[in-house]
Amino acid sequence: MAEIQVKTFLARLLTPMLVRFKLLNREPELTSFKHLEPGKRYRVTKGFTDYDGRYHPTGESWTFLRHSFLPYDDGLTLFVRLDDGILNTVRLQWRPDEQGPVIDTIEKHIVPN
Repeated sequence: MAEIQVKTFLARLLTPMLVRFKLLNREPELTSFKHLEPGKRYRVTKGFTDYDGRYHPTGESWTFLRHSFLPYDDGLTLFVRLDDGILNTVRLQWRPDEQGPVIDTIEKHIVPN
């Protein structure tokens, strides 16, 4: 009887920890954003400056991997792989006074390569 109680206690204690571990260590889902599809190559056709102040000039190209959105700050992050294989992020803020106009017309700024 005591052995069953110990197993039950351990299962109740460890199960939430295992669930959290699996959630934190899972591979991110590959998700499209507007016309950007994971695994496809794109190039910049209309230069823009991202949230971090980095300019993305016409001709820049990369492979789109996935995106994430942070509702609190209207933050959109594009995860990309540059031509040299380096992983990079393009952070944008979806507000009219920031990169909102770029995001709203992203298909004019970034096209399939």
